[in-house]
Amino acid sequence: MADQKMTDKAPHSVDPVKLAAVLNSDAAYDGKFFYAVKSTGIFCRPSCRSRAPKPENLDFFDTRDAALAAGYRPCKRCRPDLSDYAPYEHSTEALREAIEVHLLDPEVLAPLLKALGGHQASVKAAFNAHYGCLPMEMILQKRLEIAARSLITSSAPILQIALSSGFSSQSAFYAAFKRAYHMSPGKFRANHQLI
Repeated sequence: MADQKMTDKAPHSVDPVKLAAVLNSDAAYDGKFFYAVKSTGIFCRPSCRSRAPKPENLDFFDTRDAALAAGYRPCKRCRPDLSDYAPYEHSTEALREAIEVHLLDPEVLAPLLKALGGHQASVKAAFNAHYGCLPMEMILQKRLEIAARSLITSSAPILQIALSSGFSSQSAFYAAFKRAYHMSPGKFRANHQLI
C-alpha cells in the first residue's frame, strides 16, 4: 500500500530552494524539511550525501512523521529518523576549538584545519549551519578583531600588528581590513586611537 501512495501522486513543481538544498547537501536546511525519493521509497535530510535524485522523483515533507505516514522509510546514511543525529558535530566543535587555540599560529592552524575536515564541503556546511560562517571566515573575522583592538590600544607599527594578528603579510592584512572596515588600518587608527 505504501508503494501505491508514493506512485499515485499527481505531478508537482519542485520548490527551487529546496531542490538546491538537496542537490548541494546543504546542512543549513536540516530540520526545516525532509525529502523523499519516489523511486527508492526512502526519505532523507537535506544534507544527505547520497547520490543526487532526479527532481521529478522528489517529494518534500515538513516533518519526518509526514514522510513516514506517506510510506517512506528513513535513510540509513543520514538517519532522518533520529532527531539528534549530527554526524559532523564533533568536527565542527573541534574546528572551532582549533581556531580559538591556534588562531595566531597559522603554521599550526593550517594543517589542523585540513586534518579536521575544514576543507570538506559537508563539514564546512555543518560549521556554517552551526556558527553562521565558514571556518576561514571565522578565522579572518577573529584576526581582524584582534588587529582593530591593537590599532586602537597600541602605537605598534601596522606591520607588527598585522603579523601578530596572524596575517602572513602587510598587503594581505590591508586588503582584508579595507574590505571589513571600509578604510585603511592607518585611517582606522587615526579615527579611533585611545592613546
